[in-house]
Amino acid sequence: MDEKRIKQAENNFRNYLQEGKIKKTVKFDNLIYNTYLRNSRESLTVANRLFKDKTSSLWVVVTSYYSMFYMACAYLYKLGYKPGEEIVHQVVNEALIVHG
Repeated sequence: MDEKRIKQAENNFRNYLQEGKIKKTVKFDNLIYNTYLRNSRESLTVANRLFKDKTSSLWVVVTSYYSMFYMACAYLYKLGYKPGEEIVHQVVNEALIVHG
């Protein structure tokens, strides 16, 4: 990734923190962390089932993406950040560029 994109992500991440779109966690909550992990595993299980059953290529991709998304949220949470509810996928993406 080029330096310009990284700088943009760093600026976006700072703005998201100021706007409350991602928050620094005060206390680690195992329930939140484990929910992210459970959602990731469940999404991957569904993706595998859809793939094996040849049900829908589209939904294999969608559920695989969500498995990665929830794992990314778990990773960020472990680092002390929790995304809010606005533009959450973009926020997680920028946070991963900065902290990945």
